[in-house]
Amino acid sequence: MEKAVEYYTKAIEIVDPTDKTAAVYFSNRAFAQIKLENYGSALGDADAAIAVDPTFPKSYYRKSSSLFALGKLDEAIKELEKIQKILNIVNNADVNEKLKFLRQAKKEKEFLACIQYEDEFDKIDEEGIAVEPSYNGPVVSRKEPITREWVLELLEFMRAQKKLHKKYLWVLLKMISELLDKEANVVTVTVDAESVSEITVCGDIHGQYYDLLNIFKKNGYPTRERPYLFNGDFVDRGSFSVECVIALYAFKLCDPACIYLNRGNHENPDLNKMYGFEGEVLAKYCAKTFNLFKHSFYMLPLAHVLNKKVLVLHGGLFEKDGVKLEDLQKINRKQPVPQEGLMCDMLWADPTFKTGRHKSQRGVSIEFGPDIAEKFLNDNNLG
Repeated sequence: MEKAVEYYTKAIEIVDPTDKTAAVYFSNRAFAQIKLENYGSALGDADAAIAVDPTFPKSYYRKSSSLFALGKLDEAIKELEKIQKILNIVNNADVNEKLKFLRQAKKEKEFLACIQYEDEFDKIDEEGIAVEPSYNGPVVSRKEPITREWVLELLEFMRAQKKLHKKYLWVLLKMISELLDKEANVVTVTVDAESVSEITVCGDIHGQYYDLLNIFKKNGYPTRERPYLFNGDFVDRGSFSVECVIALYAFKLCDPACIYLNRGNHENPDLNKMYGFEGEVLAKYCAKTFNLFKHSFYMLPLAHVLNKKVLVLHGGLFEKDGVKLEDLQKINRKQPVPQEGLMCDMLWADPTFKTGRHKSQRGVSIEFGPDIAEKFLNDNNLG
């Protein structure tokens, strides 16, 4: 997608800015920026396309998609309504379907804002779920410890594209939520020659279960002596996000010291709806199962500090100076990712080689330079 942005940029530079073809190039570059999660840049391109040719429908689609990703549902709906009103495209099935989707998402968001997530969590009861006699897969019970052998059996079961039964998945998701709930926002991990020889930090796996298995094959399964830290974005994009999360959670339940998990910006319902995880869960299980996954994401820590020196977090640093690790411990992390503030920066900010702070291409949080990083490390005795 970076190449697509590059080529569309070259096309925009040579085309007559008043030529309606420019609207196509701006709109296509907006699409590429959305795929790169640069929603701010995508909004700018969509606006530029509309300015060149207000009758080009795709520009409104791109703008609506960017606004949706940024959690601005009302504005996203208005952009699609413009296609109906300004362009008089009222009976287009695709437009109507997208409007239905966005309006439903808005209702769900408003509903969830009115209830306590803990209440929603407590109302989901696995006891009434029957297990078919034909099911011959792994079983999860609060009465039996999750062993390493059980986890490896589960991994192979899912490798064959078999589903952990919903009853047992619900038990597992409740157990992991209870475990993660006890962890701090910023977890301290000690790596020393005596007990922990090394720790492996992994970036986004985005639903690529077979890539995850390959990591374990090449580097070894997680153990207390050689633990892993997965730095968020376990889900979305790939087709096996459910399996990725189950595998990571299973290791965590087996031994909390063999694997550490950070929350990423994709462990969030808005992006799950846009990038596929919610749809995957609904296809493989049901809406209540998605609610349990969502609840577990709210429990995930936001960062880990290794040996009191290395801060590992999915996003980056902050829109203001003077932030201390103690401030991060005071964040209410058990919620959807806010559109601004410390938690937002921890999951969305990006580094840049330019000094200082800069507006982010993502349309949320900032880009921060090496001078900002150095000051934060010095202020917190890190590095």
